[in-house]
Amino acid sequence: MKKSTIFSLFVFFVLIPATLILGTKLPGRVFYFISTLVIAEIMLPLFVSMEMRKPDARELCMNVRKQL
Repeated sequence: MKKSTIFSLFVFFVLIPATLILGTKLPGRVFYFISTLVIAEIMLPLFVSMEMRKPDARELCMNVRKQL
């Protein structure tokens, strides 16, 4: 398995649930902060997959479209 695949699985199955669980333990209304963290964590695998190579603009648009 590639490193980027392992990292993606780690983010989706460990990091995001941990953020949500720990976010519910914080006092007050921190929903915006937690949602911003989750959005940033969702973008991490995309950045990791594009890290080692230089894709053209068309490929970037297609990858973003797949994510939505």
